Amino acid sequence: MRNSRIQKVKFGDEIAEIQTVLVDGIECLLLEDVQEEFPSVNRFRIGKVQQSFIRDGNGNKLQPLRIKACIDQIVETMEPKRTVQRSNQVAEVVEAKEESNEALYDLVKGIKNDVRQVQQTSDLILNNTQEMLIQINRQEVLIPQLGNVSTVVATVIPSQLQSSGSYETMQQQLQLVNNLLDKFDNQESRAGFSVLRHKKSQVAPLQGAELRELDTYLELVDNKRSLGNLYRIVTADGHVRWVCLEHYDEISYNKKMGKYINEFEAMGGKFDEKTKEAVLIGAKISEKSIRMLCEALTNGFNIQKLMFQQCSLFESDLGALLAVILNRSSIHNLIIATVEVRRLFSKNYVCKRMTAELRNRCFKVRFYDSYQDGNELMLAQLLQQNKIHQTLDLSACDFLWHEQNLQQCLNDSENITGLIVEYSNNTDVLNTIFTLKKSALHQLKLTNSLREAPTLHHFCEMLKKNKTLVDIDLLDQTDFEDEAFVVNLLAAVRSHKSIKNLNLHIQGIRPSNQKEIHLIKSLKEDKFISHLCISTSDVSRELTEAFMYASKEHKKLIHLEFYNCQMMNDDKEKLQSLQKDASLIHLTLSKQPRCYVTTEEANSCSNKGNN
Repeated sequence: MRNSRIQKVKFGDEIAEIQTVLVDGIECLLLEDVQEEFPSVNRFRIGKVQQSFIRDGNGNKLQPLRIKACIDQIVETMEPKRTVQRSNQVAEVVEAKEESNEALYDLVKGIKNDVRQVQQTSDLILNNTQEMLIQINRQEVLIPQLGNVSTVVATVIPSQLQSSGSYETMQQQLQLVNNLLDKFDNQESRAGFSVLRHKKSQVAPLQGAELRELDTYLELVDNKRSLGNLYRIVTADGHVRWVCLEHYDEISYNKKMGKYINEFEAMGGKFDEKTKEAVLIGAKISEKSIRMLCEALTNGFNIQKLMFQQCSLFESDLGALLAVILNRSSIHNLIIATVEVRRLFSKNYVCKRMTAELRNRCFKVRFYDSYQDGNELMLAQLLQQNKIHQTLDLSACDFLWHEQNLQQCLNDSENITGLIVEYSNNTDVLNTIFTLKKSALHQLKLTNSLREAPTLHHFCEMLKKNKTLVDIDLLDQTDFEDEAFVVNLLAAVRSHKSIKNLNLHIQGIRPSNQKEIHLIKSLKEDKFISHLCISTSDVSRELTEAFMYASKEHKKLIHLEFYNCQMMNDDKEKLQSLQKDASLIHLTLSKQPRCYVTTEEANSCSNKGNN
């Protein structure tokens, strides 16, 4: 998701403003965005410190390459070392309109100027012999009249070196590099030696009619090179072509996607290129088909929704497929309808209906039939194969009276640190939530939950025993009116060692009742209430002042909503002033009940989506 903030980036004497990007909750500066303004840069520096690209837990650089944005500072950019600088000079020589010998002379003159900048001339030339020959060999591609490379190099070597022992060493290095270049020239593709500054094309080389079609297109519509710089491509049959990578990559990408679509349809599936939805019905899916589909997904086969209906496959193949879908694909929605999972040494099982939505490192799983063994086993497979999603969204109704089976699934998961649970209205579900074994629960959100009196007290008791929670979200259409629960909840959170944020919806606050007294105390003395919703209440001046203190002084309360509440106009204006000075990020003052407002908002979003 794009962020509205701007990062200043400096290259040489030029400063550009680049829009930042929000990735996984971190405001970042993307290398590819900077390269659109300064194509040759590949590193960032703030002050004298080179910035490291963001990495995962194993130390691997995350894609796309990015660093954490520093809005209040100017990020300096750097080019690669001498090799790239010389490559840029070669690019200018290639594009020059003047005589080729003169252009090459200017290039070599630059190298000779570098020689004068060090005391030991021979050391520099010996160290850069390979680089010089690479640049000159590149010139021979376009300037064949240069003749023998050794002759050209000999004309630029200082006379004092030609008579020394260094000259023979140089000749040996020249021959070695020449042999390497000849060997590389015989390979199928030379995209990696593109003479311009952009990154090489990552797709398979075009050839035959497709390349001729692109060549003709460029000659007809782009003889002034308005489409961008051309890149040197060696086709499979050894011919050299200069193509625009934008169109070259597009044609190759479409060709590759067409191959994946054909393979998927050969399995018996159907793929909608407009909606990116794929469906496979009534197939006995083989291991070979699973390998093909996994390879296609990891190599860019863009499927948004994947559905299996009345299919069967082995459990090992299901695990391999789920691992790719969850961690390495573009799939956002997975639907399973009456899928039989075959096992070699155990009884087969059937998953009647399941949907999984994958968004922002959270996956939402729903089973829509009465509980069956297939529900538990399918959820166990999902949790076992998941490596990157940290939050699980599930409905307790799917495991009603089978909470121990759900607990076993969650206990086997090592990556889940956040839970969103719907319809958690019995104590067995709460026990399951608070007793994870392999992972520590940090975030908990309950929706349409805690509506039964026994669960209110039990939730507070389980909260007192927990030692890992950081964020609790109890804010949905459920508003808590029970006075004892509100008092006990605030006390439990106050005594908790790790909880930093509480989102809460309270109803029925009246001046001087216990809910108001304890809420005012928490707002003034504690720093954990960040999002508060008040419904059907009389908001007193004392409570308003507590809101202002928590927002302006503690700087903790940033989201405040009022629905169907009585409040003095002066108090409303005071709260609105908090929003104007940015102490409050969001303020809602509505005369309607919250359920009406949220329903209208949902309908409005639905209508926009349909349009």
